Amino acid sequence: MESEIKVLGIRHHGAGSCLRTMQSLQDFKPDHICIELPYEAADLINQLNTKEIEFPVAMLFYSPKKINKSTYLPLAEFSPELQAILYGLNHSIPITPIDLPIAIQYQLNSSAEKLTQNLSFEQKNMIRDPIGYLAKLDGFQDGEMWWETHIEHNTESKELFELILSLMTTLRVKSNHQDDLETLLREEWMVKTVNQIKSLSYKKIAIVCGAWHAPIFNSPNQKTKLVAKYEQQSKLEIKSCLIPWSFERLALNQHYTAGIQSPVWHQFLFKNKSTAVSAWLSHAAKILRNFKFNR
Repeated sequence: MESEIKVLGIRHHGAGSCLRTMQSLQDFKPDHICIELPYEAADLINQLNTKEIEFPVAMLFYSPKKINKSTYLPLAEFSPELQAILYGLNHSIPITPIDLPIAIQYQLNSSAEKLTQNLSFEQKNMIRDPIGYLAKLDGFQDGEMWWETHIEHNTESKELFELILSLMTTLRVKSNHQDDLETLLREEWMVKTVNQIKSLSYKKIAIVCGAWHAPIFNSPNQKTKLVAKYEQQSKLEIKSCLIPWSFERLALNQHYTAGIQSPVWHQFLFKNKSTAVSAWLSHAAKILRNFKFNR
């Protein structure tokens, strides 16, 4: 019997994505959960379900032999990955990080231009900024605003996951399923890992991943065989731990492109959509009042 797959294409720190993920997991009732986190995150997952933790936190990965490299993966209370982990832990459901090991990522050199050099300017834009590309088609100049308006502020519609999958599938087909080397390698690893899990006879597998990657689990085009070339490089020792984080470091900037414009707003939206506007305005007013009195 073939496993039933539910792919939840999300924004990594989106309150709407998070609330819809939580509801979808409750409705789907998976017996295995796959999450777009690196292989080494498995050692940290059980540490997230303790009362002592105050979110946001970040998973820190580093190699003692490559001290110039480190990776931080933040998790806020409204991060879909975190809530999927907590759902799995609270329901005794196996959880598998399916993304490429950090040990391999640290061995890669950027080959983006080589893999996309035969694409058109429009195709390269689809790959470079798929949300921005869709936003401009809809008359928006700001991809973040488009996604916020249509996706994150819609906290209830579970059908959005199917729409997101359809949109991203169209873009992946139009761009010939191309991307930079690291992304394609990550995706091949994710598909390979999910296929291994399917072979273990789980009936219902939920996959929580970035929206751009959602189509790969239904695509017949994952035949690049990149993993075999780099798998031997995964012997690099990687250490990991959880560290405190902040909303300031979750904000979108040139160094953290997976960030969001207003983490505080997403926290209020996650807690209670009906009071989010008034809560955010009150919060902003307190900041402005303190600024005035402290000058």
